[in-house]
Amino acid sequence: MIPSKVYVGDRASLIIPLPGHTITDNIAIDLNQLPVLEEIIIHSILLERRPAGSRLLIEFSAFAPGVLYLPELALDDKIFEGLKVEISSILEMDNMGMVLSGPAPPLAMPGTSLLIFGAISITIVLLIFCLWISIRGRKTIRILKDVWHRRQIFSWALKAEKRLRRELLNEISLRHILDTLSATFRSFLSFFSGQNCQAMTAEELGSLNLVQNAPDSKNDSFLKDFFLRCDKLRFSGSKIQNSNAESLLDEFKTFILVMKAETKKKRAVYG
Repeated sequence: MIPSKVYVGDRASLIIPLPGHTITDNIAIDLNQLPVLEEIIIHSILLERRPAGSRLLIEFSAFAPGVLYLPELALDDKIFEGLKVEISSILEMDNMGMVLSGPAPPLAMPGTSLLIFGAISITIVLLIFCLWISIRGRKTIRILKDVWHRRQIFSWALKAEKRLRRELLNEISLRHILDTLSATFRSFLSFFSGQNCQAMTAEELGSLNLVQNAPDSKNDSFLKDFFLRCDKLRFSGSKIQNSNAESLLDEFKTFILVMKAETKKKRAVYG
């Protein structure tokens, strides 16, 4: 992996050499065909042509520590299964600085007693802090970790919206933009609902009811109406107007910002 030690939230790459396996050109996999994973987001998958032999390059971001398994991949008539990555917890870095050194030799300099008593006081404070962590700090750490994780998801969704707007200005295929928007929105909803939203119908998505103040006055109809209009434009076969794509992007961004504001409001109420 690059880097060799990956922490939660880092963007990293998994490189698998394939000696003896040659291809004529680089092959990329369509990420929309992959199942949605709750603990890992895959940014790109590329079977890369190299002079000494091909290699498989997977770029990802993980949001949970431990050993995480990647989905089965099929590239160039070759099946890649059992791929896994080991993610280190960000808490490991904090614990490295909490090991106390051995006792210092006696000092005959002025201020030695102040230094000794200061060290003892710091040690007592550290012990009290460790005791508090063992009793009540775990819950606080879990809350902070969840808050950080949610911020990463919001940031990822807003960056995706900006990227789609740039593609719209560059006259990329509107149907491709709507396909990407639908998959991105469903991945976002999957994280907050705890369900796999990729295969849900518009009716099922409309019943999620994630927040109290949705962009539409009727919260239970916003998601249903959004995906009905999006799917109609994607699959009707008729020409898609730029204004249709811009409207859906505006509603997607508004929904993300409302969810972000509601999340902050709940944290303020419940601490």
